[in-house]
Amino acid sequence: MRAKKYVPKTVGTVVEEHPYFDSWISGFFEWYLIDYKMVKLGIPPVYLYQRVFADTLDPREMEFLQEMEKSALSLFEVQSVSGQKIKATDLYADKSIEFRSHENTALINRGDFVVTRILRSAQKVSSFGVIWHLSGEISSIVNKRLQTMKTPLDQEMFLYELIKRKAQSEVYSHVPLDQIFGWKTGAEIKVQPRKQK
Repeated sequence: MRAKKYVPKTVGTVVEEHPYFDSWISGFFEWYLIDYKMVKLGIPPVYLYQRVFADTLDPREMEFLQEMEKSALSLFEVQSVSGQKIKATDLYADKSIEFRSHENTALINRGDFVVTRILRSAQKVSSFGVIWHLSGEISSIVNKRLQTMKTPLDQEMFLYELIKRKAQSEVYSHVPLDQIFGWKTGAEIKVQPRKQK
């Protein structure tokens, strides 16, 4: 119940007819399994699952769960795209990375941003979970915001805010991105959303 209240408060809510409903609900489950700390145990469900079912998991399954547990949502600025491979800068770790995307990369361009998780194994480095693609048009806004961050919590909340604004941008597609991603204190979009067909 606490988890269900937390996500709408930080990421907003979307209805089933929303173009990003599937991504939003997948993002919720991803966050719940990996990031959410259960109240009485203080551990995420993915950690508990490994401990409870350790005897029934084969080594590859256990390795995958451990990779999931280590993964963290981060913000990447795209440097290049070649097929399913993306070269990017992890803006939180301040280092370059190349990873294989599990989603279509056709609309991702140099200078765009993606919010996703990265899984690292001995065999490959790949994205995992939802990939939130953000236009490079908001680069000046993102860069200014990055300069104001002081703590890991600031970084985490910024990612949730980006996801929230991305979902809003799909409903308010007639509103300029700089208005949607402006982050004025207490700002709300004061226009009517387009009707869902």
